[in-house]
Amino acid sequence: MAQENEDEDMAGDPMKRFVLIAAPLTLALTGCAPPITLNYAPSSTMIVSGSEQVGTFKYTPGDSGKVKENQLRNTALGNIMIDRNVGDYFKQAFFEESRFVGIKMDQGPLVHGTINDLLIDDLGYSVDWTLDVTYVVDTVGGGASCYNQQKVFKKHTAKFVNAFGTLNEVIKDGIEEVFKDSAFVSCIQGHAGSSGIAIATVANTVTPTPTPTPTPTPTQASAPAPAPAPASVATTTLPAADPSSAPAANPEPAQQVTPVVAASAPDGDANLALAQSVANGLGCGAVQANGGTTFTAPCGSYSVLIDCNGGQCRPMHTVSAKHDE
Repeated sequence: MAQENEDEDMAGDPMKRFVLIAAPLTLALTGCAPPITLNYAPSSTMIVSGSEQVGTFKYTPGDSGKVKENQLRNTALGNIMIDRNVGDYFKQAFFEESRFVGIKMDQGPLVHGTINDLLIDDLGYSVDWTLDVTYVVDTVGGGASCYNQQKVFKKHTAKFVNAFGTLNEVIKDGIEEVFKDSAFVSCIQGHAGSSGIAIATVANTVTPTPTPTPTPTPTQASAPAPAPAPASVATTTLPAADPSSAPAANPEPAQQVTPVVAASAPDGDANLALAQSVANGLGCGAVQANGGTTFTAPCGSYSVLIDCNGGQCRPMHTVSAKHDE
């Protein structure tokens, strides 16, 4: 009889059913479970140019003894423990996102910093996330730092909604805050400036070269042509001039049509080569066609979708490796 009453109470009270369903999810975030293995997957859609090396990120809550080095701060009952130090996990995330947006890695100035706080306020029916990081970019060759700024990112989410997927997103959004800072970008572009100047110089050198070449060529070719023509035979030159002018116009459109048809075949190979170049830059494997202008490349635990358009290819987002299979 008591069991029947309990069943009726649960059937009539949706909050009780919610607590019973949510309880196993809560246990996954408590000290009752072993440290959770987190695999960070980059997902930024930004494009940033520059060069950098990624150094150490200190974790202040762990250094001060508030929590352990591999523990994420939270306000609800239980402890959230991960499989490595929080500073190491954030360093990997910053490296992955930097490489994913197009920054050249392992060269240029050193980027490091301090994680002032990574708080998960999960006491209640919602979660407030706070990521507070101070980023430092050293000046190449020593001296005062080129960049030293604190970035605070906050996010509000519902509870029990893919907590660790949300953690990945919070870290990505927080890192994008420094990518958006023009002062940071200027510091990591110290090595990219010379290549930009070189490209502009080549463009200026190539532009004047074709301009003078066609100008004297038709002048010299047309001057001797009319002179001998009337002197040799006037009657023969007139009929020969009419057909010569007609075919002269025909090959021009033929040349315009040919590249369009021929370009369709090379474009596929060119896109494949460009997509593979992007995949190599991300440290990924061989690309595979995923449609007319898209390709996928395996990158360990995830794959990257690469889109090619207008002679350029760039990474769009990550794809679960299991779904690719």
